[in-house]
Amino acid sequence: MPTADGKTEKKSLNYEQLLAEFDGLKEQKAALTLKRAEVRKAADEAAKAQATFIQDKMEGLSAEQIATLQTAVRQMSVAMRQINVNNAGLVDRCQSCHVGMDPKLVPPSLQLTKTSLGLEKSKDAPFTSHPQPELLKIHDPEKFGCSPCHGGNGRATNSVVKGHGRHEFWLWPLYYKENTEAGCQTCHASDMYTYHAPVLNKGRELFRQKGCIGCHRYENFDNEGEQLLSARQKVRQLEQQKKDDELEIPRLNKAGDQAPDNKAAQDLYAKAENLRVQTSFLDAQVEQLMVRARSLLREEKKVGPTLKEIRMKIHKEWIPMWLEKTHEWRPATKMPQFRFKPGEARAIAAFVWQMAVPGPALPKQAAGNAGKGKELFESRGCLACHSIGEGNNVLGSHFAANLSRVGEKDNYEYLVRWIHNPRERTRPYDPVARKDLGPEDYAKHSKPFVFDLENSRSPDGKHELQVQQQTV
Repeated sequence: MPTADGKTEKKSLNYEQLLAEFDGLKEQKAALTLKRAEVRKAADEAAKAQATFIQDKMEGLSAEQIATLQTAVRQMSVAMRQINVNNAGLVDRCQSCHVGMDPKLVPPSLQLTKTSLGLEKSKDAPFTSHPQPELLKIHDPEKFGCSPCHGGNGRATNSVVKGHGRHEFWLWPLYYKENTEAGCQTCHASDMYTYHAPVLNKGRELFRQKGCIGCHRYENFDNEGEQLLSARQKVRQLEQQKKDDELEIPRLNKAGDQAPDNKAAQDLYAKAENLRVQTSFLDAQVEQLMVRARSLLREEKKVGPTLKEIRMKIHKEWIPMWLEKTHEWRPATKMPQFRFKPGEARAIAAFVWQMAVPGPALPKQAAGNAGKGKELFESRGCLACHSIGEGNNVLGSHFAANLSRVGEKDNYEYLVRWIHNPRERTRPYDPVARKDLGPEDYAKHSKPFVFDLENSRSPDGKHELQVQQQTV
């Protein structure tokens, strides 16, 4: 071990002594590291300030950067540069021309732009470096290549047109500058938010807000409904398999009783026993899927408010007026104004009213204090999601509904329930029976009409119910 005079000596240590020596060395290292940082602090801050000043005040590359680039160019090997992107089954030769993208040639800290290269008027500038070097830190070109994100034909090197995939026989052309973030969707389709992709994130937000998701789907985007359907189908398959096994078990036992010899009987009894064990495994799988279904039912999104609660929520006379004068009543609504023929709006209003749940009726509520309500509305964070007012007088956020004039359309009792618990339903929905269950359905199984997250099974106890309103 090292001694104070710089020499070494041999020591015999047990485990506790060795551990104590090791901890002591770590403490010394931490102390020396801290001391070094304190000594270098002024110099490091000055160097950082100098670099920031030069970067802000000096156009183009600094003398040091130019020297670094010249050295790299002199050492550069003029050859075909090829990257094998094994996971994507692609070969990229893009850096054969776009040499500025190679971090071995141009360090990420060195930005080569059209201006610094004297090519600001050029349409093409293949020797510039990547415009977002921070992306290369998490998308190493040696691993990901170029074409998986940017499109184009990574193999082609005999012309710009073919290399960029702008050829009639190539299906994946290079994305234009305005659409470069479309390549992020290749791997990040399931992301709610993708870093460094503001245009893509805005598109997702509009896709959701404008109601496109009501009719259109794309893979992995708010697909709780598809996952829920798949889970339910799997549950039905497992339940059917269990029924078949339960029918097969007594048949095997009976065949064993009638077997001609002991060995044949034991084989049949063993098969019956295996099926019994298998049914217990099926029960466990069904339970796991039920837990998954319960979670998906809570996560499933909606675009507009549910129409099942319309009898509980809305004054009947308001519905046809809303359909005919949507933007006149609420100028900033996301719902489009449909062009109805005379009588069509009233026909639709009658239909949705007829199809809504009939009750049970909501309990009567005592009148509230509007002044105190205004104070709470403004202080409890309601305006973080909701807005109030129209046009230039609007206050709050546009994430959720505008609450102006709700007293003209909504029942007071429903508003009280909604503020207390916006996800509360009048009746739970049974996805197997495909109906909203009422007190009469629970009474058939001698159960009280109680449904919530703790009581989310159907009255017969076989599957999960939708016991909450969907979220926005």
